[in-house]
Amino acid sequence: MTVTGTVQKHIATLSRQATRESLTLGSLGGSSIVATECGDPACNTNNSILHRKLQDVNIELARNRELVFQEQFLNCSAELKKVDEEVNETTQTYIQESTISIQQSLNTTNQILEQLSLLSSSLTDSGLAQLLPL
Repeated sequence: MTVTGTVQKHIATLSRQATRESLTLGSLGGSSIVATECGDPACNTNNSILHRKLQDVNIELARNRELVFQEQFLNCSAELKKVDEEVNETTQTYIQESTISIQQSLNTTNQILEQLSLLSSSLTDSGLAQLLPL
């Protein structure tokens, strides 16, 4: 598996996990807040100003907590995307450099083969080939 494929797989996994967790947090925090805010019997028995203020602060804290988690997941997703782009860019650069090196090696090899062929025909034409032990 390529580096790009691995990073994309991790991004998808984290995205699914973040979605699941935000849904879980939303259902856990949101439904309990709404229940105590609207029609919970405990809400009716504790109608003091202190209880109301405490309830309002708890609701606000729950909302802020959810926003913090959402922001953190978005930051993680953005960071993973940045890493993915950097890895792709670096990998692409290495592949291009390797391709150029292979092409240069191929050209050098072809030049050596041509020179060996010329050398062989020069030896044959000059008569020196008979003097060399094989």
